[in-house]
Amino acid sequence: MKTAKTGAVSGCVVWVIAFCIISMCVFPVSMAAAGMTSVSDVAINFTGGFVCPDGTTSKTRSYETTTTDSNGFPQSTTAYVLQCVDANGDVVKEDPVTYSFI
Repeated sequence: MKTAKTGAVSGCVVWVIAFCIISMCVFPVSMAAAGMTSVSDVAINFTGGFVCPDGTTSKTRSYETTTTDSNGFPQSTTAYVLQCVDANGDVVKEDPVTYSFI
C-alpha cells in the first residue's frame, strides 16, 4: 500500500514530466508566432501602452542594418524600433528592446 507522501511525490513527478513535454511543443510555436506578429499594429498599440509615457502614441520605425550569420559573415537585415510620439509629432522615446519582450 502506498503512503500519502509517496503518492504525492509521484504525482508531482508526473506533473513535472508532463509540463516539460508540453512546453517542448508549445514554446517553439509561441516563439514563431511572436516573431511574426511583433511588429503588427495590434502588438505595437498594446505594448506601447506599457512602454510609452502618457499622452503619446506608439509607432514603429524600421531601418536597414547588418548582422552576422552563423559563419561570421555580414548579412543585411531589417531592424524595428518602437517610437513614442507626442501630439506635435516629436519622438519622445525610442525603445528597440523592451517592447519585443512584452
